[in-house]
Amino acid sequence: MKNRVEVINIALIIILLFFTSGCSAARKELRKADDKIFTHYGEFDLVRKNNDLYFQKPDGSHNIRLTFTPQIKENSAFIASSSGYLVYSAFENPGKPEKYYMQNMDIGFKSRKTISKQEFNRLLLIR
Repeated sequence: MKNRVEVINIALIIILLFFTSGCSAARKELRKADDKIFTHYGEFDLVRKNNDLYFQKPDGSHNIRLTFTPQIKENSAFIASSSGYLVYSAFENPGKPEKYYMQNMDIGFKSRKTISKQEFNRLLLIR
């Protein structure tokens, strides 16, 4: 009897693991293939889609657009924990060096300011 209960418990654990991995895979399928997840922030993911940065829930809902530059591909985005600013890099022109920015998430792209690579790296290390 005890062995049977153990076998049932193991079977239930395997089923649960299989089910949760399937849910995770299904959730990822809702995103486009070119979407990139940079980090998690509370219940939201910081993602790049259509070359702009968004907060969105893992199921792809509740999109909050953070940048409005579809012609520029933002990269290496994160939230600076020391200031709460959105910090990211971007390639604005092919063949030109990467530029670095930070912006207040409440105000949006109008608050964007250029920062140095050193400042970007410092914020990246202390995030």
